[in-house]
Amino acid sequence: MDRLRITGMSGIDTESMVTQLMQAERMKVDKQYQAKELNKWRQEQYNDVNKELANFILDVTKEFGVNRKSYGSMIQDISSLSWVKKASSSNEDIFTAKATAKGITGTHSVKVKQLADGVNVASVSEVKAGTDKATKDTKLSDLGVAVGNISFKINGTEITLDNTGDDKTIDDLVTAINSATTASGDLLGLQASFDDQSGRFFLSTKETGENAQIKITDDVENLFTGANNKFNMAVYTTMEKVSESTAAVGTATNASALSSLSIADGSIRLKLGDKEATISFNATDTIEQLVEKINNSGLGITASFDDTTHKLNLNAKNQVITVLEDTQELFTGTNKFNMSTSDDYLGGKVGQSAIIDFDGAENIEYDSNQFTINGIEMDLKSVSADPENDTFKVSVDTDVDAVYDKIKFFVDKYNELIDKLNKKISEKRYRDFNPLTKEQKEAMNENDIKLWEEKAKSGLLKDDEIINRTLQSMRSGLYQKVEGLTGQFSQLTQIGITTGEWKDKGKLVISDDPQKGLKAAIKKDVDGVLELLFKPSSIIKSDATLTKDEKDTKRKESGIINRLFDDLVTGMKDIVNKSGTGDNASLYRDVKSNILIDFVTKMGSISNLDKDIFSIEKKIKDEERRLKSVEESYWRKFTAMEKALSQMQSQSSWLAGQLGGM
Repeated sequence: MDRLRITGMSGIDTESMVTQLMQAERMKVDKQYQAKELNKWRQEQYNDVNKELANFILDVTKEFGVNRKSYGSMIQDISSLSWVKKASSSNEDIFTAKATAKGITGTHSVKVKQLADGVNVASVSEVKAGTDKATKDTKLSDLGVAVGNISFKINGTEITLDNTGDDKTIDDLVTAINSATTASGDLLGLQASFDDQSGRFFLSTKETGENAQIKITDDVENLFTGANNKFNMAVYTTMEKVSESTAAVGTATNASALSSLSIADGSIRLKLGDKEATISFNATDTIEQLVEKINNSGLGITASFDDTTHKLNLNAKNQVITVLEDTQELFTGTNKFNMSTSDDYLGGKVGQSAIIDFDGAENIEYDSNQFTINGIEMDLKSVSADPENDTFKVSVDTDVDAVYDKIKFFVDKYNELIDKLNKKISEKRYRDFNPLTKEQKEAMNENDIKLWEEKAKSGLLKDDEIINRTLQSMRSGLYQKVEGLTGQFSQLTQIGITTGEWKDKGKLVISDDPQKGLKAAIKKDVDGVLELLFKPSSIIKSDATLTKDEKDTKRKESGIINRLFDDLVTGMKDIVNKSGTGDNASLYRDVKSNILIDFVTKMGSISNLDKDIFSIEKKIKDEERRLKSVEESYWRKFTAMEKALSQMQSQSSWLAGQLGGM
């Protein structure tokens, strides 16, 4: 302490007296500490309530498998729900099927004519490093690749590898291809690998369909192309210019007759996209006349012959030419024009689309074997032996039990929530049980402290205005009519869901009546049931910008569950403003992104209870300063008294000594 304290000289227990006096003085600050503790407990309980509200929204959303828009809690799109309808395939070896909510009930016919495929190319023979079979750890220089920077383009994207240190291996090349990105920053979408056991290099596209391609150009080191093709790959370098002669056609010119190339009268049938054309020619025709006939075929192919290089060029604007018939082997077989060919394709390697017939609609194409048609998710597995004639069936019907179980999950979760909220606002308040002070806790055992605090915490949210208001909104919203519906139902009671007895305090009950119960409603009009529950409002603005009329319209138009979610979010915002976010900030973001933004904007991130606690803490600090001053005052007075008594005792002893000597 600042001043010298003298005790015990007079025989008085000054320490105990000051302590007792200060205990009386501390009653005010103890009350402030208790008020602060009560507010902190209220915050904890409010945060627990908000956590229950948030988890209810997230649990129900997850169970239904629907998405909520970022501007609100409303569920917007139920068209992709996979539990409303069930679909079955007549042959799951050909395809499997799942129905979405928009699946058309009935039996549909399907022909699978072709599966979608990507591009897969590989080394046509074992890759050698000298006389040894190469492995992924083989250096590129051991394949005859010059030491230095290596570069080539795949589908127009340049891939480079710094091999100036002669340390790059086949595995490094694989990594470079797999991690390559386009100019827009997207992965190139190729999969490269090298198999040590077979000694082969593999390249494939991740995507399928006609847009999938492997086109290698600017391959200076001939890793995959050219005469020295280090990896023995069957890939092609041209796509814009679909194909050209790989070698000069002798010394031919545009004026050369076809007969000079040992070509007799004949025809070629070419296909480009969905167009086909047969081009007839005579041995006496010149190359220029053949070129003109190709250009005039209507296919969209541009042909030309270069008198200087003696090469034929075909351009089809990134499409692939298929040679269906070639009687004089102009481009196939003995290949009079030395064109790059493979599997009847001229030019780069491309994938193929899936092709199906569905309910009489023919030749529908998809880039993938997984697609959705008419609300049915199809997954093609194989093509039958006679795809042009084999017809399969997919049957779609409402899955009554699945819909019922989902709605029952919602009702059960709602009843659990209502039960917890009702218990919280009706909890008994024990006003004689206040938070324990430090001194009180020291005088009690741990179990007694626990029992005491259970009673002290009870009823802190009894008859709470925010929770009561939220409950009232929830209950009224469930039974208000939903406007603008196209189905048969506009109120919850019409689908067999009602409130229970008065003592149940708003809990829902599902009717199993075969005529008027929930299952009967689902069988009668499942779309109407879903619309009643999930219909989105036409008002899609942020809550903060809504006028009163827009708020009223949004509430009237919103489906039962959307409306309920909005009521819960409003309650959550009120609780956050009252008590803050606690440890639940990330949970609130998952429910609705702007809950925290609104809290910051409106409250500056300081809740009302936080403000109360800050105010109490200031009072406690002021009171602590006062107590310190009071205690010092007591000690000064008792110290002065001790000194005075000590002097009196000394004088008395002296007088006694003097009198005793007389």
